[in-house]
Amino acid sequence: MILHMHGGEFRKFYESKVGPLGRAGVRATLRSVDAIIALSPEWAEFYRKLAPQVRVIVIPNAVTIPPALSASHWSQGQRWRVACVGRLLDRKGTFDLLRAIAPLSETVELCLAGDGEIDRARSLAQELGVANRVELLGWIDADARASLLSSAHVFALPSYAEGLPMALLEAMSYGLPVIATPVGGIPSLIESRVNGILIAPGDVEALTQAIKQLMENPKRAAKLGTSARKTIEERYNAAAFRAALRELHVELAEKHLVQSCAGVAQRVIVRGRS
Repeated sequence: MILHMHGGEFRKFYESKVGPLGRAGVRATLRSVDAIIALSPEWAEFYRKLAPQVRVIVIPNAVTIPPALSASHWSQGQRWRVACVGRLLDRKGTFDLLRAIAPLSETVELCLAGDGEIDRARSLAQELGVANRVELLGWIDADARASLLSSAHVFALPSYAEGLPMALLEAMSYGLPVIATPVGGIPSLIESRVNGILIAPGDVEALTQAIKQLMENPKRAAKLGTSARKTIEERYNAAAFRAALRELHVELAEKHLVQSCAGVAQRVIVRGRS
């Protein structure tokens, strides 16, 4: 059995949401499988501590690479669209992002795609006086998501907890500069100021400044986006994901076949002796 772990709040669940008996049950479950797939080295280290005798392998999420945005996409003199795809929640930094755009120019607009606390987001946007430049799209399908990422100028995901978010990978695959937080598996994906910008969770001022800096320096934004796309092409493409997953399944299948044959042989030997 292979356990593929994705939950961005699993550590919090294990450490604070269940008691000693629940934690023992979690460890027993993890130790009962043949392998655990973790999304990043950071998560792999956590699972190895809980199940030291179980093989833990890192296979990050992956995406299909879309056509790249053109360098002229970031030309000055146009509205600057900040996009975020994910549930609208405190944990995702949704309300930090709304507060972060409030001090910025009227040319900056925020597009939030996802379900969750939509009414709360709408109320906060009105309270902050930015309702006229905040678009709440709700849950969107793949075509609408592609359209949003193709029209955005920066992608922001100021989360407090994550696994390895698909939305972030998809945004980077388009060649968008991204702003995120160093939580979960994100530090293994983004090197700040090289292929994205990392800020501390909850640092609204830093988030505002990061957006402002990209908006005022479109060449810098384009360069970060190019580096982001290259990262996805080299390390997080769908073909590499499928190959790694196939290799693990074949390896475990062969292991079980050998063990099964050994067991049959042992039974034959025992019966022969009797």
